This record gives sequence, C-alpha cells and structure tokens, in this order.
Amino acid sequence: MKKKAKKRAVGRKYQKKYPSPVEAILGRRKTEKDKFPQTREMEALLRAAKKESERDYMLLFCAVNLGLRALEAVSLSRRNFKNMEETGFVYVRTAKVRSEKDPWDPIPVDEETQSELRSYIDKIPGNRTHLFPGQRGRKYITQRTANNIFNHYAQKARLSKKLTFHSLRHYFGSMMYEYTGDIRFVQAVMRHRSPLSSWIYVHVMEEKLLDVVREKKKKFG
Repeated sequence: MKKKAKKRAVGRKYQKKYPSPVEAILGRRKTEKDKFPQTREMEALLRAAKKESERDYMLLFCAVNLGLRALEAVSLSRRNFKNMEETGFVYVRTAKVRSEKDPWDPIPVDEETQSELRSYIDKIPGNRTHLFPGQRGRKYITQRTANNIFNHYAQKARLSKKLTFHSLRHYFGSMMYEYTGDIRFVQAVMRHRSPLSSWIYVHVMEEKLLDVVREKKKKFG
C-alpha cells in the first residue's frame, strides 16, 4: 500500500509539472540537449574506432546508420541482412520486445551503407552467424562491452559531452528528422510505439535552430 501511495504522489507531481503528454516529452528532455551528438563528433568517434579495430568500428557504424539500441546492435546476425541489396532494408526485432511472434521491423539502408555492411559480413567465417561474437562461447558481446567500447573511443575522440552508446541512436533519429521533417517517418524508422516518443527530435531541431540564430547574432552584431 505504501508503494502504491508513493507512486500516486509521484504521478500527481509529474502531472502538475507537465499537464499534457507533449509537454511531458519536451519538458522532461529539455535539459538533455547535450546528449545528442553533432555530426563532427560522430565522425571523430568513427575515425578513432576505424584506426584501432574493424569490429569496434562496425559496431558503432551499425548503431549510427541503423539507429539501433545496444542489444539490437550487439546481437546482429547474418539473417538481419538477408536480401538487403534486393529490398533496400535491414530487418530487426525491437530489443524491448524480442518475441519470436513479433514481426521483423524494416530499416531503410542507403547503397553506400549497404556496401560497407556487406564488405564486413563477407569477411565473417562461414561457421559464424553473429557479427560481433562474444568470449567464452557467447553468441555475441554483451551490452556492457558495447558501452565500454563506446566510452573508449569517445575518450580517444575527446568528446566533451556526456554521451552514451544510446546517443548513437539519438543521432540517427535527429538526422532522420532533419532530412525529412516528417515526424511519422521518424516514428516508423525509430520503431516508436507512440509518436510522442519521436517529438524529442523536433525539440532538438528547434534548439539547433536557436543556436544558429544566436551564433549569427554574435557574428553580425
């Protein structure tokens, strides 16, 4: 009973602060702009990884270009890329669900990304199914390993922001909205159940526009 009462109190406090669902999404994330990496930061991160390890580079590359969650990225296997060239899509199951009964969600992939993915997949030995195998007989590396890989190269690239592996997915989402301006498209490609989850990228774009205006004002007085 005490837990339920505490939960209701927290809910009332949250509703008072954010009266509508949209305000909840935007307001809650308003202070999190720094968790969204810029293009130059992503380029520096990938460059650092490419110099050191092809496996690590491709793990980060997949997360950035496919908008994957950590578990979705580490568990990628050959079947995710079946018929990729013919269809133009990579198919994944959402990490939050991952039920065998659920359909595979399509993620569009451009030809340049397809080429780099296929080049890496073709190098994988025939007896191996997963792209990023783990140690001690594990099918694939753990999410903790993925986070450690990200942190290692973030330090190498001297990224000042408090970014995480999930920031790669945020970058993908923000780029999709920047290119299309279509929140429904972002919802589909990010595999969000609710469009409210996708509104965060609208907010980030507004913040970026404000930053541009402020810089312009500084420059021209």
